[in-house]
Amino acid sequence: MDNAEKIATKMTNVLQQQTKEPAYNSVLTDKISALGKKRLVVICGTSICQLILIILGLVSVGMLLDWVFDFSIGLRALLLLAYLLIIGILIYRGIFKQIVYKPDDEQLALMVEKAFPVFKSRLISSIQFLKSDQAYNTFSIKLINRLLQETSELAKPLDFSIIVSARNLNSYLALTTLILLLA
Repeated sequence: MDNAEKIATKMTNVLQQQTKEPAYNSVLTDKISALGKKRLVVICGTSICQLILIILGLVSVGMLLDWVFDFSIGLRALLLLAYLLIIGILIYRGIFKQIVYKPDDEQLALMVEKAFPVFKSRLISSIQFLKSDQAYNTFSIKLINRLLQETSELAKPLDFSIIVSARNLNSYLALTTLILLLA
């Protein structure tokens, strides 16, 4: 009886894996993945531009003050230490934290659902079903596949990447380029 149950379980798992539609998986996960990549590029790019502008501003002010007041070598070293501390904090907050603590697929799906109410929580459910192997053992396979099909059909014409605005990145990039060209 024990061997028969193992064989039946294996056969059921193989059958359930065959009924999963890979097309649903690729459409949804590709769109969510592209959204996550764009979000990371925009946030990190904006942070790098801000970092460059802040460094240029701090160094310019420091040089002006040094020229006016003729700082001692100790004060210059302290100023350099302050620059490095500020740069380190900005790199940690603006870049490192964004890479390490980036949102997972479920958080990105919730962002998409907020921007596109047409999903009505279908997207988050679909992403959770795609990530979970237990769902196919617990719920109706036909129901899950129908949900995945509907969600994929809703997602195909939509561009998830419009959720992430590159307006700030473009502004900071233009300003940084202008200042670097003038410097």
